[in-house]
Amino acid sequence: MAFSPDGLLFATAGWNGLMTVWDVATQQARPIGRGYRNAMHDVTFSPDSQRLFATGTSSKDLVKLWDVATGRDVA
Repeated sequence: MAFSPDGLLFATAGWNGLMTVWDVATQQARPIGRGYRNAMHDVTFSPDSQRLFATGTSSKDLVKLWDVATGRDVA
C-alpha cells in the first residue's frame, strides 16, 4: 500500500494481483487493471502522483506502470 506524494490518493495491491486507488477525501475506490496473475509485492506512486508502479510474482512483466487517471497499463 502507498499514499500518493500529494496525499490525495491511497493505493492498495493484493495477493490476488488486483490494485485499487482510493480517493482519500471521498473514500471512493477506483479499480486499476489486474497487475499480475499472482501476488503484488510493492506499489508506489510517481513523484507527480500521475503514475503507479508495481511489482509482483510473475514470470514476465516484473515491473508494471499504470496511468492513475485512466487506470490503463502504460508499460
